Amino acid sequence: MQVRPPPAVRTIRPTPLSRLVIVTAGLIAALGLITGAMLYASYQDALREQQVTLRNVAIAFAAQTAGVAQAIDSAAQQAARMLLVQDAPPSSGIADGRDGLAHPYLARIVLFDTAGQTVGSVMPGSSSRDLPPIKPPAGDIPRRITITDIDRSTGRGILNFVHPVRDRSGRRIGTVVAQVDSVRFEQLYNLVELGNGGSVTLLHRDGTMLVRGPGFPAGIGRSFADTPLFRVQLPRASRGSFEATSPINGTAGLYGYDVVEGFDLVIITGMARSVALEAWYGRLWTALAFYLLLALVLSLLAWRVARAPRRQFGLIDMVSSSEARLAKSFDYLASIVNAVGAPIWVLDGARRIVLANEAFARLVGRPRESLPGLDESAVLDGAAAERERRYAAVLAHGGTVDATGTMHDGSGESRTVIQLTSRLAGDDGTAHLVNVLTDITERERAEARLA
Repeated sequence: MQVRPPPAVRTIRPTPLSRLVIVTAGLIAALGLITGAMLYASYQDALREQQVTLRNVAIAFAAQTAGVAQAIDSAAQQAARMLLVQDAPPSSGIADGRDGLAHPYLARIVLFDTAGQTVGSVMPGSSSRDLPPIKPPAGDIPRRITITDIDRSTGRGILNFVHPVRDRSGRRIGTVVAQVDSVRFEQLYNLVELGNGGSVTLLHRDGTMLVRGPGFPAGIGRSFADTPLFRVQLPRASRGSFEATSPINGTAGLYGYDVVEGFDLVIITGMARSVALEAWYGRLWTALAFYLLLALVLSLLAWRVARAPRRQFGLIDMVSSSEARLAKSFDYLASIVNAVGAPIWVLDGARRIVLANEAFARLVGRPRESLPGLDESAVLDGAAAERERRYAAVLAHGGTVDATGTMHDGSGESRTVIQLTSRLAGDDGTAHLVNVLTDITERERAEARLA
C-alpha cells in the first residue's frame, strides 16, 4: 500500500520566559531611571526657585530696614541738635519730612554729653511700654545698635541706636541714643508668610539676634556667630542664599540673606525644606503613581505577550503530536494492508489510484511508488465499461458489489478474478472506491481437470 511519508515534526518553542522577564524589567528600569532623572532635575529646580525667592524677600526687608534705620538715625541727629539749642521746642520737626518714617518706631531719644550726663530727652512716639532708665554710654563709642531690657517670655526688647554727636569741627560733643520697641520690627517681619518653621530675622554683624518674626524669645540677644551664615556665607558675599540645618530646631532649611546698607545689620529669611518642597512632593507622588501604573501596564502586556504564544505553541505541539501518532497509526495500517495477500487498491471520484498495496503492484507489474495518481485504466485492461457501471452503482446506492472477470497480469498471463467493490467516505465527505481482487485462476483450472 502506498503511504506518503509523515511530515517532519519541527518543535517550535516560544521566547524563553526569562528573556521576556529581562526585557520587561529592563524597560521598567529604564523608565525608572528617566523618571528619577527628571524628578531629580525638578527637585534641584524647586530648591533653586525657593532659594531665589528667599533671597529676594531678604533683599526687600533689608531695604525696608535700611530705610527705617536711616530715618531713626536722622531723627536722632535732629533731636540732638534741637536739644543743644535751649530755646527750641524739644519735639518740634521730628515727625516732618523724611524723619516721619521713623516716628512710629521711636520710643525715646536721649542725648548725653561727653561726661555721660543727660542733656535732654525726647519721646516722639506713642509707646505703651514703660521705658526703664537708660544707662549712659561709656567713653567714646562708635555708632552701633544693641538690644536691652529683653522680656524672656515674649522676646520683646529695646533696640538702642547709638550715634556720636559732633560739632562742625568734628569734635565729639556727646552721644545720642534712639530707642525703638523691637515689636515694631517684629510686626514688619511678620507681614510675610513663610510656612511652618519659616522666619525673617534681623541680626547684628557680630551674630547677635535682635528681632525675629515670628517671635523666638529664647534666641533674642543670643549670639549665632558660629552658624554657616557668619562663618561661611557673609565672608564670601554680602547677599546670597544657601541650604543648612537650622540652629534653632535642627531641621533642614533654605535661607536667603542680605546686609542692611549703611549699618552693621543683616537680614536672613528662612524656610523649612519640607515646606519649600511641598509643591515638588505633589509632582513626586504624581510621577510615582504614573510610573507604577506604566510599570503595571508593561507587566500586563508582557504577560499577555508571553501567554498567547505559549498557548499557540502548546496547541502546535499537540497538533504535531497528533500528526505523529496519526502517521504511526497510518504506518501500522499500511503494514497490515500490505500483509494481506489479495490485491487492494483505492480510487477517488476521477478513478485515479489513491492507495495500493504490494500485492496489487505485483499484479499489475508496476512499482508500488508509481501507482498513486495513475488512472485505473492505465494499469488494468479490459472490461472498463463494465467496471465503470459497477462503480457508478456502488457510488449511487452504496453496499458492496462483486463481479467475476478476466484480466492480464503484469506478465501478460490471463487471470480469472473476483473483484469486490465497496464505497468508502472520507473525512471530508468525498466518496472513494475500495477494490479487493480474489484470484480464482488455479481453482478453475483444477475444476477443469477434474471435469
